[in-house]
Amino acid sequence: MNYLIDFFLIASRLAPPNKRGSISLSWLYVFMTPMNTINNAFFGVYLVDVRKRAKRTGQKIILESTLNEVFNPGNPRKITIDNSGDDLGTSFFYNENEGYPAQYFYNENEGEQPFYFYNESEYDGLGDFVVFVPSEVLNTFSLAQISAEVDKYRPAGTQFSIITY
Repeated sequence: MNYLIDFFLIASRLAPPNKRGSISLSWLYVFMTPMNTINNAFFGVYLVDVRKRAKRTGQKIILESTLNEVFNPGNPRKITIDNSGDDLGTSFFYNENEGYPAQYFYNENEGEQPFYFYNESEYDGLGDFVVFVPSEVLNTFSLAQISAEVDKYRPAGTQFSIITY
């Protein structure tokens, strides 16, 4: 859609025929200039930016592209996202009266699938995804700026961490 309105054209077409002289139209153009400036600023610059931001989502590939566009323009895609931080399965111990399914432990020679116990630090260390940022980006931008941009587009309820390399 084209929202750019030519107020000067509207003023000249809506003016009565006896008021379409150069002096009368110049007088009308003076009143139309602020409206034309605001319209061009809003729909020419702001609307383009809003549409660009509306197309961005929290999908991994789009978030990577957004971060590289904002913080690493013109360079190869160096900011990457790894979403394999949720590889560890959670294991909880319950009492029998809580009614959860029983978990059995086997000896190695019984040939069953191994059962692993993880420390709490292994769960909470990296979050749901990790953003890898090159150190040269941090010369220009701060971690807070990068974190704010990721927060703007990340899916709700997910955690992330930023690692520099």
